[in-house]
Amino acid sequence: MKNAAILIVLLMVGCTGSVGDDSPVASLKVPGCILAGTTVQLDASDSTDANGDIVKYIFTIGHGQAPIISEKPSLVYTFEQPIFEDGLLYAYQILVTVVDAHGNAGHAEAEVAVVFNKSECPGNAPPVDVSVPDEDIVDQPDDDVVIPEEVVEPTEVVEPTDVVEPADVPEPEEVIDPEEITFPEVQPDTAPAYCPNVSGTYHLEVYCYGSIAADLELPLQQTVCYLEDPYGLFNGTVYENGTMEIGSTQPDLKMDDCEGQFEDGPDGFSLNCTSGCTAVFTPM
Repeated sequence: MKNAAILIVLLMVGCTGSVGDDSPVASLKVPGCILAGTTVQLDASDSTDANGDIVKYIFTIGHGQAPIISEKPSLVYTFEQPIFEDGLLYAYQILVTVVDAHGNAGHAEAEVAVVFNKSECPGNAPPVDVSVPDEDIVDQPDDDVVIPEEVVEPTEVVEPTDVVEPADVPEPEEVIDPEEITFPEVQPDTAPAYCPNVSGTYHLEVYCYGSIAADLELPLQQTVCYLEDPYGLFNGTVYENGTMEIGSTQPDLKMDDCEGQFEDGPDGFSLNCTSGCTAVFTPM
């Protein structure tokens, strides 16, 4: 496993494709470390080709993302959240494949660390403990690159031969008078409890012994009394009396089990956690 201590603030990696000396030379510039939710530019504009114009830029962002094909050398992309696996922080691997008009390809890779706390990016450099997968992103085979001139247009439009008419819909045999419809009464013990509405977007700060352990923008969603966020980082419960329980499985956030009282107001609310830290939610 590689260690991100070798990364620099602005990563620039260039490598030559596998189609001989005629291959373009790819270049990729990305920031070394950013805060979750930040939109950045992935820049391959320094890529060159000696024998023709570059006609296609294929950006592959690691960890299961589909490739993004563009005719422009830069891509604007938002990194929504960090990657945690087995308690370790991983960097995003970025691959750009540049293709010229003759089908020759070149490749370049770079890495971006995404964190929750700005203090983990001193001088925009990645944290010393960030990791990357043991295997690099798999390069796209040159045989799979489609050249614009080789795209075949359809030569024949096939018209449908048989049109199926919809079957006749039978009329109901009996019309029920709405006044005769009755519904079973809802029993008190089966009706959902009323809980204060906590949903909304908050500025979350986690204080641990006088220092900030986490600082991020967090949307909270509520279903009846159940709380969660769209990133799957938090979940919890708010009760009828406003008592709240929220926890997170991400060790970086220091919020294993947190309890407190919901207070609807501009100052928000705070929760005390078993880690000894305090989580402060301020409405945005």
